[in-house]
Amino acid sequence: MMTDPIEQEQHFVLDARDIAWHLRRWQSETAKCPFKDKLSWDKVWFPQGVESLIRALQDGTKLEPHQAFLIAFLETLKTPQALLNTFAARHRDLYYRQALGLTERPARPDRVAVSMQLAPQWREQLVAAGTLLDGGQDHEHTPQYYALDQDLLANAGQLTDLRWCQPAPNVPGASAGLARVVMSEQQPWPNAGVRLFATQDSEAASTNAEYPIATGRVLSLAALALAGGVRTLTLTFDEAVAVNQLQASVSGRGKWLALNNIDAASEPGTTAVFQLGADAPAFEASPGLDGWPGEGPFLKLLHMSAQPVPAIEKIEIAVSQPADVRFSTDEGLAKLTEKNYPFGQSPVIGSGVYLAAPDWGRWCGKKITMTLMPEWLDLPNVSFEKWYENYGVKLTNESFKIEASRGPQTTKKCSSKPLAIFDTKAGEANLEAPQAKPLEWEFGAPAHALPDSLDPRDGPYLRLELAEHDFLHQAYWTHMMNPPTDGTSQQVWNAPYTPQLKRAQLSYRTTYSLSKADAQFVLTPFGYVHDDDAQPVTARTLFLGFTGLKPGQDLDLWWQLKSPQRQALHWSYLRQDNVWCTLDSQVRDTTEGFSKSGLWHVVLPHDASTTASAMPRGRYWLACRFEDINSLLNDSSKSSDMPWLVGLCANAVTATRISGVDPLRVAGSVTRTVQGLDGIQGVIQRWNSEGGQTPETTSDFYRRAAKRLSHRDRALTWRDIKRLLLDRFPALYEVRVVDTAATQQLVVVPKPGEQDNGDPLKPMLNTTRLKAMQDDILGRASPWLNIELCNPKYRDILVNYTLVFRDGLNPEYGYAQVKKSLSRRYMPWGEAASTHPVTLGDTLDYYQLVAELQQLPWVTSVTDLKIGGGYKSITADGIEVLILKFPEPERATAQAPI
Repeated sequence: MMTDPIEQEQHFVLDARDIAWHLRRWQSETAKCPFKDKLSWDKVWFPQGVESLIRALQDGTKLEPHQAFLIAFLETLKTPQALLNTFAARHRDLYYRQALGLTERPARPDRVAVSMQLAPQWREQLVAAGTLLDGGQDHEHTPQYYALDQDLLANAGQLTDLRWCQPAPNVPGASAGLARVVMSEQQPWPNAGVRLFATQDSEAASTNAEYPIATGRVLSLAALALAGGVRTLTLTFDEAVAVNQLQASVSGRGKWLALNNIDAASEPGTTAVFQLGADAPAFEASPGLDGWPGEGPFLKLLHMSAQPVPAIEKIEIAVSQPADVRFSTDEGLAKLTEKNYPFGQSPVIGSGVYLAAPDWGRWCGKKITMTLMPEWLDLPNVSFEKWYENYGVKLTNESFKIEASRGPQTTKKCSSKPLAIFDTKAGEANLEAPQAKPLEWEFGAPAHALPDSLDPRDGPYLRLELAEHDFLHQAYWTHMMNPPTDGTSQQVWNAPYTPQLKRAQLSYRTTYSLSKADAQFVLTPFGYVHDDDAQPVTARTLFLGFTGLKPGQDLDLWWQLKSPQRQALHWSYLRQDNVWCTLDSQVRDTTEGFSKSGLWHVVLPHDASTTASAMPRGRYWLACRFEDINSLLNDSSKSSDMPWLVGLCANAVTATRISGVDPLRVAGSVTRTVQGLDGIQGVIQRWNSEGGQTPETTSDFYRRAAKRLSHRDRALTWRDIKRLLLDRFPALYEVRVVDTAATQQLVVVPKPGEQDNGDPLKPMLNTTRLKAMQDDILGRASPWLNIELCNPKYRDILVNYTLVFRDGLNPEYGYAQVKKSLSRRYMPWGEAASTHPVTLGDTLDYYQLVAELQQLPWVTSVTDLKIGGGYKSITADGIEVLILKFPEPERATAQAPI
C-alpha cells in the first residue's frame, strides 16, 4: 500500500541557506572585485580557498581575524533567517487555529467492562457508582484508578448456557430448522467466540456443531412397560402422515430402543405399525433419559423429513412369545414351552391350567384379547367321532371345549360359551383328523399389578378348564374292568386321547384410546412441550440460561461484539407453563440491537421458572428473537449480517479511568476494588479496555487537519473517496479503484479480524456495511457520481506437485508440512491471529515456487509442479487475491527432478 504524502510530516523552509552557502557566494562576489593589480578580494578573504575555510569551521580550527569577523557577521544572520523560516508554520497555525478554529484533540480516558464476583452465602450486594477499581500503575508508576459509571446490584447469577435455533433454508428436503449448543455444562465457551447463527464455523468443534432440529412427539404411557416377547405397537393418528418416514423408539435400560417400522406404504396414512424382537430388552421406565421426567415408559416418534408428527389417537399394544408368562396346571408349575398335560393324565371336566402375565397388571381397566395356539402331541389320525365310535357316545372334533374364567377373588366367565379345542375341516367332518386351532378370549385386565411370584395362583389369573365333555378316560377304564358278558362279540375300544402339549404359543393385545389426560409431548429444539403449546421454528432465536439468580433480581450482562449492523431484537423469558413472555418494555440495551459492545439490563420477572419443559431444566431462560430472516448461509466463505459474539458475562458494569495516563489496560489488569467491599469476592476483567486515547500531538494535529483540507469532506476525486473511506471506516485496510471505463467501482479490503464471514482465507464485508460505506460517500459527492463498493475477487489456483522427501520421512507428514509452509508463505492472512492483510494483484511465480519447495529442509527434490494446470506463472488482476488449493498429491516415482 502506497504511503499518503500527507501522512509524512513536512516542514516548509523559506530560507535553507547555511554558512557554507554564504561563504561560497561571498567568494564568488569578491572574486569580481580587483585588489591591487593582479589580485581580487577573494584572495584576501580566502587565501587557501573557500572550501578550506569551510573545513576549518567544521574542524574548529583557529581562523585569521578578518575571517573570524566574516564568520561572526554571517552568524548574526541566523536569527532573522530562523524567524523567516517560521513564517509558513505560523501562517498554517494561524489558519488552522484562528481561522478554522481547530485544535488538538484532548486525552480521552479508556473504559473497562468488569464482572463483580459475589462472595459465597451472599444473596446480593449493591456496588455504588463511583466505586474505585484498582488498575495497577501506568508507565509513570502512577496509580491507575477506574470509577464505576453506574450502580450495580450484584448477585450470584451466572451464565451457564448459550444456544440458538433458526429456520431451515427454504429448499426441498430441508429440516425443520437448525440448532446449536454453543455453551453448556459440558461445552465450554469457544476461545475465539462465535458468529451468531453461522451454519459453518471453522472454530467450532464437531461436538458443538449445528445439527438439524428433530420433529416428533413423545408419549408417556405406563401400559408400554412390556417385559419381553415380540412387541408390536399399532398407532392411529388423527391426521394422515408419511408412515414410511417415521422412526420410533421406546425407553428401556436407560436408553432408547429403536423399533422396526414394518409399514412400508409410500402413501400417507393414519396407521403405523412398529415392532421389536423377542431378544430385545424390556420396555421400562428410564427416569432422566434425555431429561424426560416421570416414570414412563416413553414412546418417541421422529419424522425423518422434519415434518410435524400428528397426535396419536389410539394405540394397540400386542405381545407374542412373551418370556415371562406364569403357567401352572392343577398338579403344579409348568412351562408353555415344554411338554405337559394341561388337564392331567386322566382329564375330567373342570381340570385345567392357570395363566398370568405381568403385562396384564399394567393394563388396568382395559380389555385384553388373548390368543393361545397349542401344539398337541399324538392326536388321532382319524376324527374323534371315528376314534370314539365304539364308546357308545357320539362325539365330534368340536365336542371337547375349554372355558375361561378370571380369578381368584371372583370367578367370572370370559365368554358366553366354551371354545372348541380342536378344529374340523368343512365338508369332511367325519373323516378328518382333529387339528389344533387358535383359542381366543377377551377379558378385563386385573385391577392391580401381579405379585412377584412364579405361581399364577398367587395373584390375578386366567383359568382355562375342560368343559362339557371330558375325554372318557373313566368310561374306558370301566369298560376294561367290566367287559360285556352277554356273549356278543367284544368290540375293541381305542384308548382315550390324553391331551398333551408339546408347546403353546401365547399372544395378547389391548387397545388404548388416548385422551388429553394421556401425556403427549411435542419436541422442541431443546426440550418438549404439551401438544397444545407446540410452535414451529419461524425465526432465528438465541437462548440464554442462568443459574444462581432469583426472580426479582437484576440481570446485568456485558456483550462483547464485533457487529456489521444493527439487529431488530425481541426479548422474552420462559414461564412455568412453557409460554415465552415479552421483556421488550423492561430491557435497557446499550448495544443498540447488537450493533456494538455494551451493557444489557433487565429485572428477572417473578413468574420466571427453572422447571419449564421447553428448555433444559434447572436454569432460567431468556430468548432473543431476531426479526429479520435472511437466507441462511451454508457457505462460510459468504459474508454474514450477524454479529461476532466474542463473549458475554453476568454481573457486569463499566468503569472509566480517572487517574493514570495509559490508554489501555489489558484483560486481567483490574482484579479488585481500591477499598474492600463486604460481599464482593473479586473483580474479573475479561477483555481489554476500550476508547482510551492519549493527547493528540501537534504533528498529528497538523496531519489530521491537512487530510481534512485535502478533501474538505467532499468526494470529488478518487483520491478523496479513498481517503474518506479509510478515515471514516477503521475496519478498512485498503481501497482500490477498479481501473475500467465501464464501471465506477471500488474494492475494499478489511483489516485482519474485521471480516463478516467465517473463511479466514477469503475475508469479506457484508452487503449492509458496503452499502453504508457507499451511502456515506454518495452523501459527500455530486449527484452524478454512481459508485459501487465490492469485496475482492478470490481466485482459486490449483497447485499440484510431486516431491521426493529425505529418507525416513513419512510422506503423509511431509506433504502436510509442505502445505502448511506454502500457506504460511503465500496466504499469511489465513493464520490464526494473523495481522497480515490479503494481497491484491499478487503474482504466483512458477520458478520462485519451485525454489520455495526445494529450499524446504525435508524435501530432497521436486519431480513435478503445475500451477493452475500448467507450467507457468499466474498473475492476479488488481482486484484479485490468489488462493492456493492443494489436492491430494501424487506420490513421487523415479523421475528426474525439475
